[in-house]
Amino acid sequence: MPLPLQYSGAFMRPESTLILGLAGSGKSSVIQELKQRGQAAFDADETCCLGVWYAADGREVESMASCPDYHKTAQYLWDGKIVKELLRQVATDPTIRCTYLAGISGNAVDHASLFDKVVYLDEDAHTLYDRINGREGVLFPWRLPPADVGPLTQTVERFRGEMNAIGALAVGPGLTVPQAANAIMSYTGHPSPLNVPGVAHTI
Repeated sequence: MPLPLQYSGAFMRPESTLILGLAGSGKSSVIQELKQRGQAAFDADETCCLGVWYAADGREVESMASCPDYHKTAQYLWDGKIVKELLRQVATDPTIRCTYLAGISGNAVDHASLFDKVVYLDEDAHTLYDRINGREGVLFPWRLPPADVGPLTQTVERFRGEMNAIGALAVGPGLTVPQAANAIMSYTGHPSPLNVPGVAHTI
């Protein structure tokens, strides 16, 4: 009779979790929190070659700012081969119990089936509006129209519908970064030794 798995020396593939969320929902902050807790956590925007910007004519461009009328025509897409390779490489490390990848793209939902679990950071339109308009740097050369959250509200509702359609778990709204990380780790069945309520900083 074979020994139980925990004594057999067999290596179990680490569980993988995809964390999705609209701009301003706190994906990067949560990934940093997970990293601080010793988790194998990756920000899609910082993972080499994973995401690529495309102009309306299909040309690959350096960033959305490289596209004329970029806020309407630029499209950011993930390379499925890179996503699979990242998961494959992590799966070879027997010390990793769970892998987290966070981001958003025009085709992120298409890659959800590659992961064991999918969660999304849920936030209301007013909060997203304030966070987006408060950002600075080349990655965010655009600003939303003053006091116009109507279109963003529609985007939030559409995104929630897409997430519900793929069975993603909602995390939020209104959580601090540690609280969001706690919720995600609890859902994946890998509680952190730092699993305490967080009040120090918000997403």
